[in-house]
Amino acid sequence: MSERANVYAIHSWEDPEACRRFEQLLRGSDPSLVHYSVPPERALPGTERQVRESIRSRIGFATAVLVVNTPGIHLRPTATFEMEVAVAMKKRIVVVQPHGEFYQPIPEILHGQVYRHATWRSDVV
Repeated sequence: MSERANVYAIHSWEDPEACRRFEQLLRGSDPSLVHYSVPPERALPGTERQVRESIRSRIGFATAVLVVNTPGIHLRPTATFEMEVAVAMKKRIVVVQPHGEFYQPIPEILHGQVYRHATWRSDVV
């Protein structure tokens, strides 16, 4: 029996539909997947400190952290925090390049920390 996958996806809230499509893609490839990510419609309640602790906890439970590498993701404070936590926890980090963005540079904080680099296709993810 294989271990169930637990993932946390770091993504931009600027494109919530892309986040939903990505979650569907992941669930389609593995229906038993546990998805700890936080899309806009499931925003975490509480103070900034409480939200950060919840994010830390969710990343802690994840067996892999997926970074949807859209332009400007490295400029978003929450995404930067999520990447810092994933790196500090030595999580398996997979950078996913969305359609048409394959040459988008990987955020600097992830240099030397990426387990795998993938295109946004169901057979890869």
